[in-house]
Amino acid sequence: MRFASLPMYDLPEIRRATRAWWAGLARAFSASGLDDVPQSLTAPTDTTGHWRDRRLLFSQACGRNYVRELAGHVQLVATPCYAAPGCDGPRYRSLLFGGADSDLEPTADMSGVRAAINGFDSHSGWVALCAAVGAAGGAPDFADIRVTGSHAASMEAVRRGEADLCAVDCVTFALLQRHAPDRVAGLGFIGRTPAATGLPYITGAGTGAAELSRLRDGLGRAMEAPDLASVRDSLFIERCEVLADSDYDRVRDMARGIDRTGGRDPGP
Repeated sequence: MRFASLPMYDLPEIRRATRAWWAGLARAFSASGLDDVPQSLTAPTDTTGHWRDRRLLFSQACGRNYVRELAGHVQLVATPCYAAPGCDGPRYRSLLFGGADSDLEPTADMSGVRAAINGFDSHSGWVALCAAVGAAGGAPDFADIRVTGSHAASMEAVRRGEADLCAVDCVTFALLQRHAPDRVAGLGFIGRTPAATGLPYITGAGTGAAELSRLRDGLGRAMEAPDLASVRDSLFIERCEVLADSDYDRVRDMARGIDRTGGRDPGP
């Protein structure tokens, strides 16, 4: 039995739209000749194991997960292009926030700054933040790093004064700003991180070449379907581009030399 998931932007406030997007995708995949298309999404507890399962038909992964754990175990279908501010085609940035009255900016010395991050395995919340500091000539030698588990929780930590700085995926921020504006209120915009390749749609290693072609065809159908226009708009989805593994070298390059304490990437 094949299965599918859309875990990356599955915020509670947009869950209905995410489910509607999958319903449209499922219809388009079936219309493109795919068999055994699941009618509902799976909510994985072990995302890495879920993504690496050969039975996976369709999902979306973080670029950092892709380059560290999934390349060679999954296949790239396409990368969605979002209309959120900070996106440029299949590339996106993180937005940096401090408190409402903060005059903080990434500098060469971050030793007195408390950072809130969603996780060390996150490109947008951790790697992009370190890259922004690196672009200013510094290192991520933060006074404290609070791991919050989500971008929304990182923003909440900054809003409460428990942290001074966070980096938030620009698509996540745009979704919350539109659908739950109270969750992004009380923050001060600091800047943007360097751009990187966006979060890819993937399929399992067990998907054959003909099936992959049908997935891409179905994705194109869903992107053009008039009855899905409002759903795409709600999710900021504009179109998709088919990228190669080498297009994710930007994600690899940004992660090189980063670790939890201010230097090296702890992962493979």
